Amino acid sequence: MQRLLNTLAFLLFAGCFAGLCAVCQEQAKGLANPGPLSAKDELGTFQIEPGFKISLACQEPLVIDPVACAEDHRGRLFVAEMSGYPNGGVGTGEVNSGRIRLLEDKDADGFYETSSVFASNLRLPTGVFPWKDGLLVANAPDLLFLRDTNGDGVADERKVLYTGFHTYNIQQMLNSFRWGLDNTVHAVAGSDGGSITDPGNVKWGPVPLRGRGIRFRPDVPGSLEPVSGGGQYGLTMDTQGHWFTATNSNHLRAIVIPDEYLRRNPFLPASTVALDIPEHGSACKVFRISPFEAWRVERTSRRKGSADAKRFASTELVPGGFSTSSCSPLLLNTEAVPPEFQNSIIICEPANNLLLRDVIEPKGVTFSSKRGNPNREFLASTDNWFRPVHLNFCLDGSILLLDFYREVIETPLSLPDDMKKVLPLHTQGKGRIWRITPDKNPKAKPFPHLAGEGKSLAQELESPNPARRILAQQLLVEQNRQDALDVLKQIARGSSREYARIHSYCTLAGLGAMDEALIIQALADPSLAVRCQGIRLSEKHLATSEKVALRVGQLADDDSLQVRFQTALSLGSMKPTQATPYLKKIALRDGADRWMQTAILSSSAGTGVDLLHALLTDADFKTAGVPGAEVFLSRLGASAGATLTEAELAQTLARVVGLEGSLASQSLVLQGIAQGYSSSGRDFHSLWEKGLSSPARQVLEKFVPQFKRTLELAKSEKQTVPRRVEAVRFLAWGPFPLIANAAPDLLSAKAPPAVQTAALQALTLFNKREVGDIVLTAWAGLSPTLRREALEVLFARTERIGALVLAMEKGTLPPSQVDPPRLEQLKLLKDPVLKEKVARLLSSGIASPRKQIVDAYLKGKEEKGDVAKGRALFQKNCATCHRLDGIGFQVGPDLLAAIRGKGRDYLLTSLLDPSREVDPRYVNYLLETRQGRTFSGIISAETGTAITLRRGDNAEDTILRNQVELIQNTSKSLMPDGLETQLSPGEMAHLLAFLGQFTGMP
Repeated sequence: MQRLLNTLAFLLFAGCFAGLCAVCQEQAKGLANPGPLSAKDELGTFQIEPGFKISLACQEPLVIDPVACAEDHRGRLFVAEMSGYPNGGVGTGEVNSGRIRLLEDKDADGFYETSSVFASNLRLPTGVFPWKDGLLVANAPDLLFLRDTNGDGVADERKVLYTGFHTYNIQQMLNSFRWGLDNTVHAVAGSDGGSITDPGNVKWGPVPLRGRGIRFRPDVPGSLEPVSGGGQYGLTMDTQGHWFTATNSNHLRAIVIPDEYLRRNPFLPASTVALDIPEHGSACKVFRISPFEAWRVERTSRRKGSADAKRFASTELVPGGFSTSSCSPLLLNTEAVPPEFQNSIIICEPANNLLLRDVIEPKGVTFSSKRGNPNREFLASTDNWFRPVHLNFCLDGSILLLDFYREVIETPLSLPDDMKKVLPLHTQGKGRIWRITPDKNPKAKPFPHLAGEGKSLAQELESPNPARRILAQQLLVEQNRQDALDVLKQIARGSSREYARIHSYCTLAGLGAMDEALIIQALADPSLAVRCQGIRLSEKHLATSEKVALRVGQLADDDSLQVRFQTALSLGSMKPTQATPYLKKIALRDGADRWMQTAILSSSAGTGVDLLHALLTDADFKTAGVPGAEVFLSRLGASAGATLTEAELAQTLARVVGLEGSLASQSLVLQGIAQGYSSSGRDFHSLWEKGLSSPARQVLEKFVPQFKRTLELAKSEKQTVPRRVEAVRFLAWGPFPLIANAAPDLLSAKAPPAVQTAALQALTLFNKREVGDIVLTAWAGLSPTLRREALEVLFARTERIGALVLAMEKGTLPPSQVDPPRLEQLKLLKDPVLKEKVARLLSSGIASPRKQIVDAYLKGKEEKGDVAKGRALFQKNCATCHRLDGIGFQVGPDLLAAIRGKGRDYLLTSLLDPSREVDPRYVNYLLETRQGRTFSGIISAETGTAITLRRGDNAEDTILRNQVELIQNTSKSLMPDGLETQLSPGEMAHLLAFLGQFTGMP
């Protein structure tokens, strides 16, 4: 029978292969790799670190294309099979080949010999999680709950809990369900998680998730909320509840600030919540032992053979050996591993056929990591088909490793077109699961799950196996096991294991039994980890219990930086008047730490003004004594300034007048207060125009001598450039006539570019029509870089755009001198008169339909271009948003990666019709604030309080969410249409010649 199957397979393969063209046959032959190994032979290819062993737990046909798994309390394993991968690199379309396998090891020999299909006809499942009597499944765009209601082992009930998760990138869809200490299910949602809704409640949502993950209670509709994220695939938690994730090239990221804390202060513009922690950096060197795949070698040889190979980074001239596919980190927080492996995180690296290992250690309020072994990996294979993609602890103490087992795992988006035609990108009907076991792993007893075993479940919280204690906490909470309360309290009070005490307290909280006495007990625990958890659990009591508030406040003096950090985060739940002295105490001690600053600010929503006054008048907080104090005061001023009344503003400014230190001190603090005041819909500059009877104007008058001295500093050629820039930034908050009169000097060609830039940035803050005239008067003398900054000023307010259009009509500023993205923005003007003028002005340059232009160029005669001239054209037309050959800024996609293996037709189409296919991450947005300012760019970051837009030259603008009046998706690429109107056919040939040398194509 097997011989017959082999013969049929050969004939089928031969028939298909014969259909290929001769060129493709040669290419396929040249790119061929050794075929798949049997599971037994693959096992022989592994090298694993001492102290561990690896064995086979399952193989095809019992499991195929596994990408995620989870074990339930009965020891059954649910596995997500993603056979539809790579699906063109996206999660869209009608694919329905995904399945959930149910595997069982009925004879307890470590091998899952029983396999059945629990659910089929799924799209591209990427996560599973047993919950109560069913299973949560990540099946983007949906988050499903599946249940077997008749006991036949097949899900017959399917419910969509939430929908709207993105599907544009198959490697960044919803994944990695994990139970958190907070008794919710957490998951990763990729860089653009989507806009989430509840199909059962049309009034709920949508919840935007860009750059954030999720947490939710499956049994509480509408409980889903964003959490700090920044990962791509994989999520792991330490015993204290800190989360770690990964992206392809950033193999380990620590999530530092939880989003729920940031959301308490809507005036805190925080854009960073996660940190890459490896000391050895991203895209780090790895020690693979497998040969490089033939197609990787071929792609590299094309690069090396290009005319300009020396321009490539060294990592681009080798076929592998660097982390480029990192996913599914898993913390080895178990006592069963050897001591040197404690606090290790292992990470899958499928492109290099191995698992990395980093050792984490505390660093400040967060972590750093270093290589576990300086010259080898935790696990590596010589088999190119070994593709580790997922790691999970089992109830028996072992680690399950899912092996996707394919020759090629890259998406078509990252492969040259000719290779895609011959490489086997789709399912090969293979899949393995490997079991990694510490040598000293004790034999596990059956996990308690029957009714009446609340006590036994609670005792599992002391298990050294993280899978058992996390599952025990989940079951105790989801089953509401009130019969376990006494045991839980005993463990919290008397266990020698800090993780057991942590789980006990968190479980008690989930059961609604965490009373005042237990909280105070946790806050007094000798373990800093338990104290931190006690602080988190105290938050619901801080506003109502004086005893709890007093005890938490005392922890502002704790010897542990981590405890003080958590205290700073949690004080926002305390009554503002009580929190102020404690926040001040932490600021005096730790105010130089940027993460601590953010923690304090997140808790200062109701006490920011009092805290700012307290610090401004404190002798111990002079800027000479606390490094970075003025930066912190500026951030605090921006947060507090948004809530100041005019009378409070006057009192605060009076304290700034008396602030000791450098000009930078007063400038930064005043700048923060002014920005905050303006961010709440008011105009700080208008205070200069009030009568002298105004308290605020009276205080501002005291700054006038300082502003006049500062003006002389700004204009003086004898001063250093940084000093002059500092002075100009201070002038931004002075009376408008002062900077308006000085503008000709500050914007003249004699002024250094940094001073000119600072002057433009200062002018844009004034809501004055004259600003447009000032900038347009200086336009002729500005360099190309400064003109881009000047356009930001002109486009910031509608009245300035009117002046711009007038200048275009007069010919003093021809349309050709306006960046193409800005010309596109002009076409979207709401004012009908201005819109008509723009249409007339641009009519000569308006392109015919994109497809006609592309077709005309593709059919045209191919001209030979000059690389040097093309490089200059790239610098002029493309470098504001793309980086290549050491030129420009990477605002858009990685250009080198995007054009590798691409021919002339692809390059021409992308240049002439850039919005034909747009990655949602690089769509251009227009954002209008409540104050009438307009910003544009791609959304580069989002938190619960702020949106960050990135534009040309890598400049960024962070805008508070509560100040957004309108945000509009243009559905257009940041790269505008109309390049053919800027370049002649000959110049287009030069640009193509420059780009072509990086494609690796002949």
